Amino acid sequence: MRLRITYVLFFICAMLTSIASVSATLPSQKVGIAVVVNDGAISYMDIQSRLALIIASSGLPDNNQTRQKLLPQVVNMLIEEAVQMQEAERLDILVTEQEIDAGFNDLAKTNNMTSQQFEQLLEGKNVPVISLRKQIKARLAWQKVFSSDLRRNVRVSNSDIESQLQRMQDHIGQTEYLLSEIFLPVDTVTDDKAVKKLAQQVVTDISNKRAPFAAVAQQISKAPGAQTGGALGWVPENQLEPEVRSVVSTMASKSLTHPIRTLDGYHIFYLSDKRTITADKIPSRDEVANMLTMDRAERISRNRLNALKHGAFIDNRIEMR
Repeated sequence: MRLRITYVLFFICAMLTSIASVSATLPSQKVGIAVVVNDGAISYMDIQSRLALIIASSGLPDNNQTRQKLLPQVVNMLIEEAVQMQEAERLDILVTEQEIDAGFNDLAKTNNMTSQQFEQLLEGKNVPVISLRKQIKARLAWQKVFSSDLRRNVRVSNSDIESQLQRMQDHIGQTEYLLSEIFLPVDTVTDDKAVKKLAQQVVTDISNKRAPFAAVAQQISKAPGAQTGGALGWVPENQLEPEVRSVVSTMASKSLTHPIRTLDGYHIFYLSDKRTITADKIPSRDEVANMLTMDRAERISRNRLNALKHGAFIDNRIEMR
């Protein structure tokens, strides 16, 4: 089983060709080290470059308010990539330039471009190509960490599959929802205010059609389905957390929730459709096995990353407002 790693930057050509230059509108850039992560460092330029990349690819408004609200998420993203690269180095895992080139080429093909055309498009909008290549490298490194060190912990037994199938059978007659999710974690109490502001901004921008849900999910969501635009598939009502169920159960199809606070952070859901579960909607045994495997792989990967972050020396020198 291969852990599904999709590069979070899914560029829409029409979006990129219609936006103004991102870097030109950034506030005056500081220089030097912004965050120390163990024996590594994240520069102010790294942060500015990633902000430009995310704004360009997500379609979020290009203004100071957006950048300020994205800042905590971007810093966290870069910290995670730093510890991912450090763990890969500890395990003597390398990512070659050829592998990064292949990842970049895949993104270009996604947008029906050659790699040269794609690079020219990015440069033409002042979006740093090096920032994208660093992101690709970190994700490839983490994929290799999973393959070499974490895969063996992913186990799904026949009993697990039978239990899940039985639970699905028990759901027949209940309502299920076709949902997509954007999840913004709150790691510490001090993060809550900034994360809530970002969640509110995201809801406003998606509601006003300034940013597509899927593109934003791919960029900033920490939910397992982020790489597929936040898609969760059909979710039975009784599998939703109480805070979520009380909101979703009253919604009409094709509508968006406000940010919903749970114990671990803020969730934003888009409800595409709802239906009553019938026997013919129960997935096959192989499909259930795959679902359980992917879920456990995602959980193991996230737990390992969280443990590395919590055990790291992190000196954040940025003033967050």
